[in-house]
Amino acid sequence: MLADAAGLAANWERWLHDGPLEILPTPASRVPLHRKSTMRERPNRTVGSWVIAERTTGVCEARERGVCYEEYTLPDGKGGRRPGWGFLFEQGRYDGFSPDDVALILEITGEI
Repeated sequence: MLADAAGLAANWERWLHDGPLEILPTPASRVPLHRKSTMRERPNRTVGSWVIAERTTGVCEARERGVCYEEYTLPDGKGGRRPGWGFLFEQGRYDGFSPDDVALILEITGEI
């Protein structure tokens, strides 16, 4: 986990100043255009995924870019577990997001 965080931190400055995001041809970019991809569709490719906030929240501004730095599971209250993801945003703020949070708040760029 720390090695992943160190790699993300090392590339953060370059990433912030690269300009507009370019969506690369990945399996996620082949999702039909009438709907966006979600973290639920790509659970094995979450750490390192870049996102753009679609709305302002307590941890990010609308259109602020972020990167997924961790994937985890939490009890779902029904005896099972649900996935969750931690995101670090440009302003240095971070938080965990449930699958519903991701669908409502974040646009997955398809870039890793």
